Amino acid sequence: MIVLDTQCWIWLARGSNKLSKPAKSAAVRAASNRSGRICAYSLWEAAWLHRKQRIQISDPVDVWLGSLIVNTWVAVEPLSEQICLAAALLPLDLPSDPGDRLITATAKVLACPLVTSDERIRAANVVETIW
Repeated sequence: MIVLDTQCWIWLARGSNKLSKPAKSAAVRAASNRSGRICAYSLWEAAWLHRKQRIQISDPVDVWLGSLIVNTWVAVEPLSEQICLAAALLPLDLPSDPGDRLITATAKVLACPLVTSDERIRAANVVETIW
């Protein structure tokens, strides 16, 4: 099982060449055995990126998000009490952005690697990362 951060999930769905080879390999493997996860926060973040016009889509945002989930074979991990508490208790040297902390905490609670290009998250060594 792996958790994809929002950016990597969108890159995967769009077939972008921005994913590193190890990240793409892990995501493809997870898709083949349906073991990919995203944090529920990633749905909000993706919709917000669209609203801020940083992502252009042709479908209504809810339809687009649904197709991303289906096309990448990921399951959405809800924001549980455990994940929210873990996010708050992560070390202070991890980025303070709530989304980064929630996504990282999701991987920590699920005890699985996080696919992320974020250098600050990778440098914090809080969870295993793939990039």
